[in-house]
This record gives sequence, structure tokens and C-alpha cells, in this order.
Amino acid sequence: MLNKHILFKSINAEVIKTFFGTIAILFSLVVASRLVDYFDKSIEGKLDSALIGLLILLKIPEFINLLFPICFFIAIVILISRLNADSEIYALYSGGFSKNIIVLCLLPLAITFASLSAILSFYVSPFTEKKVDFLTSSIGLEQKLKLINEGNLNDLGNGTYLFFNKFDGSTYKNILLIDDSKELSIIQAESLQFSFDEQNHLNFQNGSAIFFSNSSQPIQSNFNYLQTSTEREELLTQDSNFGKIFSFNRDKESINFEWAVAIPITLFNLLLIGVYLVQPNPRQGRFIGIIPSLFIYFLYLSLLIIFRDGAVDNANFAKFGLWPIHFVFFLGAGYLIYKDNFVTPSNSIFKSRVFLIVMAFLLILLLMWLF
Repeated sequence: MLNKHILFKSINAEVIKTFFGTIAILFSLVVASRLVDYFDKSIEGKLDSALIGLLILLKIPEFINLLFPICFFIAIVILISRLNADSEIYALYSGGFSKNIIVLCLLPLAITFASLSAILSFYVSPFTEKKVDFLTSSIGLEQKLKLINEGNLNDLGNGTYLFFNKFDGSTYKNILLIDDSKELSIIQAESLQFSFDEQNHLNFQNGSAIFFSNSSQPIQSNFNYLQTSTEREELLTQDSNFGKIFSFNRDKESINFEWAVAIPITLFNLLLIGVYLVQPNPRQGRFIGIIPSLFIYFLYLSLLIIFRDGAVDNANFAKFGLWPIHFVFFLGAGYLIYKDNFVTPSNSIFKSRVFLIVMAFLLILLLMWLF
């Protein structure tokens, strides 16, 4: 009992230390990437720079939740690789222990992380996501106009672009407005003023307009005064970075639920895969399994995203939602457990440099598709 207690403390302490070190590094990279994305939008006039800090703060729960599985997986793989590289795994075998005992030692930690992930997925992230949607997707035309620059073709969102030579505080001079939201229209005028009530009103003076229609010839007209209107909050700004991971249609409650439970389920599958996947020789080093492990994780994540988006679009291949992906990886974990307990271990796959090169190439392809 004492030996099991010591083993429990030693294994969990090493995994926790590696987990927090990994999550600190990856979290910094994710935040830096999102900061670059937000500053780019601010420069383009799509986002108020004063909101950037608040948006990052609201995104923290989602970032951390997404990083739970990969950091936990990497920590486990490094632990098992180190035990093999330092021959400590053989000492455990000699003492009557097996990898099954390592799984049991790490199970309370996996349950803890899965519980935290469930809290973030079901309670924290939906609240912060609504706030982020409000800030990024409900920036009204009034605020957008404060961010645009003269002499540039400014993107107002929703297929609308505005060019002007001068702004005197209330009137835009020598303007060109292109609206491709429904059917293409081009308006050129000497001046443009905006007024706001229940709608956004655009008041043009002395110009011409061309309206294109798919069903008829273009219509051109000159005017002394022209007013058009759009609904309030119609021109939207959307996040682009990490779009495949974070952005999807959340109208379907079943998909929201499956995506919320995906990370807790992933943690348990990756626990089993991480413990039984890597069996390097002592001379191969403790990081020999990192590339295959990263490939497995990002393949898992990519398939979840593909089936999630397919379920949103009612695709036939995703009619069972995300559950088939979890089941396939659970079967893979079961095969690794069977192989470890009943089949003589073989290290040939990790000795092959060709295998590692192929895994690295496929990993790069997955990362390019995701990000």
C-alpha cells in the first residue's frame, strides 16, 4: 500500500508539473496569436482597439478548456517516455506494477480535469461567448464610422465598402459606396451624412447610382438627394483566427451539448492512448513519442471539427454527431491496452525514422488546415 501511495504521488506530481508548464507555453502562444488577429482588425477599422483587452479576457476560459486535452496528453506521453528512457518502467514491472496501475493513478487527475472542463463548457464559456459575440458581432455602424480612414476603401462589413476623400466632422466628401450584400449597387456622390434612429440612414447629395440585378439590365440614375436605410447592427465583425475550432453555428442544441462534452470525453480517451502508446527503448530518449502523439491529438480534434460542422449542415456522414469519433478512438485505446497486456511489445514503429518523418509531415498538414 505504501509503494502504491508513493507511486501515486510521484506520477501525479510529474504529470501536473509538465501539464502546467505546457499549458503556460501554449496559452501564451494562443493569446499572442489572437492579439495579432485583433490588432489587425483594429487597423482595418473593424474593431475598436479599446475592446481588445476585454475580448482576450473573455476568451481565456475557452482557450484553457481547449488546451486541457493536449497538455494532459503531452504530460502523460512525456511521463511514460521518461519511465522507459530511464528504465524505471522495468523497476515498476519487477515490483508487480503495470501500466494499468499507472492509469488508475492518473484517473483521479483525469476526472478532476474533466470536471473543470465540463464546468467551463457548460457554464462559463457560454456566458463569455455571448459577451464576445455582443462585442464583436454587434458593433453598430455608428462605432464603425469612428474607425474608418479617409483615402482608403473601408470595409463596413456585410459586403459594404466606403471610400471618401475628406470628413469635416459630420459630412463625408467625394464618396464612393459599394454595397454587395444582396445585389450589387454603386453610389458616387459629392457628400454623405449619416443619421441614426431605429435604422441607419444614409443621406447622399449630388451624385449618381448604378443598381445591378440578376433579372434585368443595370439601372443608372442621377440624383440631387438620395436616402437609403439599413437595419441597426446589421454590419458585423467576425473573428477569423482559430475559426475552424471556435466558430460554428450554435443554433442546434444537440451539437452544442456534444461539443461541450467532447473535451471531457477526449481527456479519458487520451489518458488511455497516452499511457499505452509509447514504448521506446531506453536509448531512444524521453521525447520519442511526441510527434506521433501530437498527430493523434490533432487528428482527433480535426475529425471532431469535421463531424461537428457536418452535423450542423445535416450531412449524412455526421448524422450520429460526434459519438462515432469518440468510439473509434476508444477502440484504438482498447487495442493498445490489449497489445500491452497480451502481445509481446514491439518497438519497430518508433525506431523507424521514415515513420516519424511521415507523422511530422501529416501533423504539419493538419496544423495548416486547422490554423
